Amino acid sequence: MSFWGANNITINGLTQYDIQFQQNTPNTSTTNSNGFEYLRASIAPGAFHNSSERFDPPKCHPETRKAVLQTIIAWVEDRSRASPIMWLYGPAGAGKSAIAQSIAELCEAKNNLSAAFFFSRTVAERNTEAHLFATIVYQIALNIPPIKPIIAAAIENDLTIFSRSLYVQIQTLIVQPCRTLLERLPTASIQDWPQLIIIDGLDECLKPEIQASILEALSVAISQSNIPFCILVDSRPEQAIRTAFNVESLNSLTTRLALDDTFDPDKDIELFLRSKFTDIRQSHSARPFSDAWPSDSAVNTLVARSSGQFIYASVVMKYVSDPRHLPVRRLNVILGLSDRGNDTPYAQLDLLYSHILSTVEDFENTSRVLGALIYLANGDRCERLTIDLLKSPPFLDEFLVLENSNTCLLLSDLHSMLSVPENSSTGLPIRFFHASFSDFLLDSKRSNIFYLSQGKIHADLAWCTLLNVSHHNAFVSSYANAYMFHHLSRSSPNIKLLKRLHSIDFISVFKSQKVPTSNNSDIIPSNMFEADMVSTLQQFTSLTKEDPSLVQITNKLQAATDQWHLMLLNKTRYVHNLPIYLLLGNILGGDIYDYYGGGRDHASVIIRKVCGTSHGVAFEAKASTAPLGLFSDILDHYRQWLLDFLLTPSRAGKYSMSERHYQHTSYVLIEMFNGIRGIGVNDDDVEVKRDVARVLRILLPRTAPSNQIAELVHKMNTDEVIEMSLHADIRKYLEKCDEGRHGNEEAISATVLDAWRDVDQTPPLTIGFAIGKTSSRNGIKRVFGKFLCL
Repeated sequence: MSFWGANNITINGLTQYDIQFQQNTPNTSTTNSNGFEYLRASIAPGAFHNSSERFDPPKCHPETRKAVLQTIIAWVEDRSRASPIMWLYGPAGAGKSAIAQSIAELCEAKNNLSAAFFFSRTVAERNTEAHLFATIVYQIALNIPPIKPIIAAAIENDLTIFSRSLYVQIQTLIVQPCRTLLERLPTASIQDWPQLIIIDGLDECLKPEIQASILEALSVAISQSNIPFCILVDSRPEQAIRTAFNVESLNSLTTRLALDDTFDPDKDIELFLRSKFTDIRQSHSARPFSDAWPSDSAVNTLVARSSGQFIYASVVMKYVSDPRHLPVRRLNVILGLSDRGNDTPYAQLDLLYSHILSTVEDFENTSRVLGALIYLANGDRCERLTIDLLKSPPFLDEFLVLENSNTCLLLSDLHSMLSVPENSSTGLPIRFFHASFSDFLLDSKRSNIFYLSQGKIHADLAWCTLLNVSHHNAFVSSYANAYMFHHLSRSSPNIKLLKRLHSIDFISVFKSQKVPTSNNSDIIPSNMFEADMVSTLQQFTSLTKEDPSLVQITNKLQAATDQWHLMLLNKTRYVHNLPIYLLLGNILGGDIYDYYGGGRDHASVIIRKVCGTSHGVAFEAKASTAPLGLFSDILDHYRQWLLDFLLTPSRAGKYSMSERHYQHTSYVLIEMFNGIRGIGVNDDDVEVKRDVARVLRILLPRTAPSNQIAELVHKMNTDEVIEMSLHADIRKYLEKCDEGRHGNEEAISATVLDAWRDVDQTPPLTIGFAIGKTSSRNGIKRVFGKFLCL
């Protein structure tokens, strides 16, 4: 039983449309209205640019993105355009959807929008191709009324059309209806049709092969017909989409528009941030705010962290402006001035980054590349050109020893987060689009399974350096040699790394390789190689407490570190007062570095007086070329290690101070302190005395007893220049002299010793005291002549 053509029938007060009860009847004839209703039932209304499902969609903030919007509008309005397709692409969070939304609204206002489809990976009807062309065709039919009955008839002719291929759908529902209409209407009227079709977020269509199929169907349709539409496609530059656009048939039809620094996004982001802060100041319940909030510095920090991508700025402002919380505190959390506690200010970003990383097939090896991009030598250590080479695909391929893969292949799913050179052999660097992406990777609470452990990454990079010290590529081997200790000192040693360390002979490597140092390489700055070597030794020494198996490696590192420094010193022309020069250079070197940077040259005065200038020590040489770089800005932990090394004869050998060196240096320094020799700095006497006192603290405990030196001590002015710790060193030295007096020399009087024993309980005043037997200045010089003429 059937009711044929039962339309607009009222049953029990309900209106039913197009009711057809059929029995054993496979085909029916329908009206155009039925065809259009069938079309309406196949669409995804949430994909419209103005759908309620997308209420308050992201769009460009007023007065921002002017240049890119004008570029797109000019292309839309150019009816003689050479390219009917525009691909707007950029990294995740660059603001592509906001631009597409703004373009849709601008073009709709000018009756120039024909259709739009906004993909969303989280919405079932909008993350596949199933409803794409039905939704586009439906809007075309509404916006171009003459084509509506033609489309409806095509659907009525084949009610299974939406189960056909994308190519068949676009041919049947767009190409053929346009041809039919063009035959019926004069060409002039076509120019008035709304022409723009927007496909937003193509990368959010879940299947990469479908993304490519959509683009292929559009390419074929446009190339084989003269349909009067222009199509704006925006997406992240994912592999399938890049590949499709690189096919000549589509590439020849496409204008590409990259969201990069060309459009100066930082200015737009700053404008957006300041506008949002103004909104907070005017409407938030926590007002009033300080006139200085937020500071220009805070805004500039947010702009820099955005890295030209609007999503960071947008997420931050949503977090800061939450009406349930204090904006000032929340901004401090973002700036790192307050602990975030259980807050998740970057939750939206974290979901985006996690989704993108979840598409990576081989994350284990990809994480090695990402770690290298983050932890290979940075701008504090290398020139810009060197950094670019370190982060280029050719270097990473060689250095990371990637098996069955290469850098560009591993990163093929991350082009929305990384700028990867299209030609991997050019040596151009790979760059992070988002500064916040590396922050995400290094924060275990945010990245979870995608977390990159600093110790683990450095262990991998250290293993690579040890493997590549003799690499055939000179740049790879140079980096490996120069930075092996940089990565070792920051590593959490694993079995693979420890196995490599057990097998390597550092001393042989040093002798056979031209290891870059402070004096002969641009790849590593002054003394960082040696400082990292010492850091590695200290790191492994601390680890032996937990893992005794590391003792052998630590001992090997200790021997190698000492040997390396002896190798460096052996390149220096030896003169008899070189040990003094080295020790004073170590203790006072930082002050001399300050002088070269514009400070005052107190330390050099001391070293000249003690060492003299006629013994071949080129003190006036550029600071960074001095032995061991002692007069450069070396790190404190390395300077301390050098001091211990130079003070230990069993390690430093002939470069360690002898007894004669100690006595000579102590004598001259105390004599300088007492003003016996003119030091030529007048107003800077206090600073020189402080430096002398600093050196004496180290020398006196190591200086052999001498009543002649003790005689000079009693003339020292012990005012505020001398710290209490030096008082104790002087007292102990006098006691040592009393206990070990020589030959006919009389003991130091009890008055002198008592004065220095009590000095810790006495305010630092000038103390006059007697010595058992005084000598003239000339007599002292005769006694110590052998020291003064070393």
